[in-house]
Amino acid sequence: MPAPTRCPQPRAAESSRTDYATPAQGRWPARVGVGLAYLPGRPEYLTELLPELDYLELSPETFAQQLPDGRMLLDQPAVSAVLDLIGELPVAAHGLELSIGSAHAMNEFALQNTAEFMSAFAPGQVRWHSEHLNFLTTGAADGSVVSLGLPMPLPFTDEVAELVGNRAAAVTRRFGLPFLLENSANYLPDLPVDPGWDEARLLTEISADARCGLLLDLYNLWTNCVNHRLDPMRLLAGIPLDRVVEVHLAGGEERNGLLLDSHSAQVSEPVWRLLEHVLLHAPNLAGVTVEVLDIYADRLGVDGIATQLAIASDLWNAARSLDRT
Repeated sequence: MPAPTRCPQPRAAESSRTDYATPAQGRWPARVGVGLAYLPGRPEYLTELLPELDYLELSPETFAQQLPDGRMLLDQPAVSAVLDLIGELPVAAHGLELSIGSAHAMNEFALQNTAEFMSAFAPGQVRWHSEHLNFLTTGAADGSVVSLGLPMPLPFTDEVAELVGNRAAAVTRRFGLPFLLENSANYLPDLPVDPGWDEARLLTEISADARCGLLLDLYNLWTNCVNHRLDPMRLLAGIPLDRVVEVHLAGGEERNGLLLDSHSAQVSEPVWRLLEHVLLHAPNLAGVTVEVLDIYADRLGVDGIATQLAIASDLWNAARSLDRT
């Protein structure tokens, strides 16, 4: 585990407002289809897979260098190179460093980088943006920010839901786009929990009053259910699927008795079955994203990733055909 590091960091503006605007000024994004999370270390994969994609998911931090003071310097030529390749293909922005659940503050530098990143695209090309529901930093007694070295899950409590929900509403207003929060993999068995709360309740309360939408990572959900011996269908039944705008699909591996969210393998059969269910019960779902970490991309190869995209597309099209009947 990396050692915690300290760095200065500005506080993102907090708000206690409760007159939340609905995502994208009252509208969920239009359906797009099936996309791929960008593989920054394998640009040749994107070139070959581009004809199979309805959209591309890009992480603003992938194109930025973090400076010693915590600021992020966006690599504009790298962004331009991707733009030249994808043309007018729709984009979903997926942030990595917001740390929306940190008690002291969100990461304002991440928000600034996201804004600069989004400004590089044509109006309307970025359909929504998302972040992880976790925290990466904590505040020290001297006012500095301590990086924890890995993402940490959040307790299932009303206090967390109110803190994160208010911040999510502020992000939605700031960018004027649908903002989604993604359920995280959780390897800790004894998180603080309010009576009667679980992960589904946390997601429900955070996204209440249209403060944000949800990015439902089905492999994270499956991983948590396997590791904590939960019923995935029962957990899904408690999540407000009408607030799900994007789904993530991935595969992983078991290590030391834990199923890991490693994005290192093909999507497993149980996760495909979960997708079939969500496709039929999430009326505002706009996209399904296949994820593979670029360090593991060669395990699947271009053909293997193309197969994952094809299966997702077949399931997407089958569900949409039922919509028309």
